[in-house]
Amino acid sequence: DVGHEGDAVDGQLHISDEDLDEMTKSYGAKGLAFIPGAFRAGHKRLDELCVALRGAGAEGASLTGAGRGGCVVGLFSSGERAAAAAAALRKEFPDLSEQDVFVVSV
Repeated sequence: DVGHEGDAVDGQLHISDEDLDEMTKSYGAKGLAFIPGAFRAGHKRLDELCVALRGAGAEGASLTGAGRGGCVVGLFSSGERAAAAAAALRKEFPDLSEQDVFVVSV
């Protein structure tokens, strides 16, 4: 059975295909995101950014990406709230620029 080590920081995490299939059946309605760090794909900084986004008014925030760095997405009820949160994040994390923290409206 091939395991999913993925982005495990210490290389210790191993979830077999069978276990992953069972988790999907058992918890699919909730989504696997309810198990923080289940796949060890995150990073402390991404977690800090998610917390900061929620603190700045995000309805929700989560990491996303394909294992080649990291990205955090926050969902807001309005463009104005999103813009204010982006400005707050750039202030709280001064190493992030407008190219790093931005708002996209859909």
